[in-house]
Amino acid sequence: EVIRPVRELKGFEKVELAPGEEKTVSFTLSRRAFAHWESGFSDWRVEGGEYRIEICENAESVILSCPVEVRQLYPLRPASLSHGTSIGDFSDFEKGRRYVDKYLGRMLMGMRSVNFIPGEMVGVMEKCENLEKLDLDGLKKLAATIPGGMDAYWAARGMPVSTIAAFSGEEAKAELRAILEES
Repeated sequence: EVIRPVRELKGFEKVELAPGEEKTVSFTLSRRAFAHWESGFSDWRVEGGEYRIEICENAESVILSCPVEVRQLYPLRPASLSHGTSIGDFSDFEKGRRYVDKYLGRMLMGMRSVNFIPGEMVGVMEKCENLEKLDLDGLKKLAATIPGGMDAYWAARGMPVSTIAAFSGEEAKAELRAILEES
């Protein structure tokens, strides 16, 4: 997830008004207004989700606010995939998502079997009834029910995809090699 400023100026119109006078001002925000530079993709990227459009008198005085839902129109992925690509970025394309969903639970089981459990994951592992079947959406839903649990979700998304292969066995390693060779 990208950390962005509380407010970003994306459009403005300077208007002079006489006392009591009203004017309508309009401008269009393109997708570029919602984009940020993503070095792993070597491109501008628009994250889907809810944004707030705010009309402000100055940097701190919000006059009007409205939520806007921005859809990610197509899956984005890094310019090149590698063993170091994050699980989150890897899951942004179809084959990568199937791989992550297939092996995520096995990775967590493998980590537990060698007592290599990141602190963020402890609560999730304790609460999950069927760890082997846990996929990325299931991890997010489960994490949301545990105080501080979303740290586990974001930690998993940030791990290199090679972590899945390392803790999930030879089948996962071979499948990851095949996906990387295709990309």
